[in-house]
Amino acid sequence: MRYVKIKGKEYPYKCTLGALADLQEKYGSMIAFEQKIKHTEDTGEGKKALMPEPGALWDGMLAMLREGIRIEGAETEPTALMDVIDEEYTIFEICHMVAEEFDRCFAVKNQKTTQGKKKSGTDA
Repeated sequence: MRYVKIKGKEYPYKCTLGALADLQEKYGSMIAFEQKIKHTEDTGEGKKALMPEPGALWDGMLAMLREGIRIEGAETEPTALMDVIDEEYTIFEICHMVAEEFDRCFAVKNQKTTQGKKKSGTDA
């Protein structure tokens, strides 16, 4: 679980299937959302700076805060946190948090997959 410090207190945020479903519903696909939160692009000749879309960063962080708060059972309203987050972080810091957690969600969690293998002692 990752945490963001807002007004001196740490709040959890996590990219889960629930957060991804919310973002996909709003943006149509994960690729469309990812393109809106990118702040650099590899052009083959180096990195090119991009301006992330503030609305996508807002939606991404809000969805991830909702999930983190739900998982930890905290009684905090995530929207109220979003109203003050930009007082403590720049757009690029928020972009980094959202993009890093988004990427983590798609990282391989188990290098040795067990999909497609039969469980021992079963015929399935």
